[in-house]
Amino acid sequence: RLFEAMYRAEERPFLHRQRPDYTGGPRQITVFRYAIFYEPLPEEDGIFVWRVVHGVRDLPRHIRRPAPSDDEEHG
Repeated sequence: RLFEAMYRAEERPFLHRQRPDYTGGPRQITVFRYAIFYEPLPEEDGIFVWRVVHGVRDLPRHIRRPAPSDDEEHG
């Protein structure tokens, strides 16, 4: 169900609730006890998933935009 939710978000990336209380303003989908944080890619070209976190975690501690990997930095 988590993957289904992410595929739906990819099709309609601006549908889910934006979370301005987190730096970067990700959007959030809740599936059972899990929260999926993501951001829409430019030109509605899919989504970039930040994290999938179990809801009992300390969300503010874990939700921030991931640092780019070496592959992303160098093309």
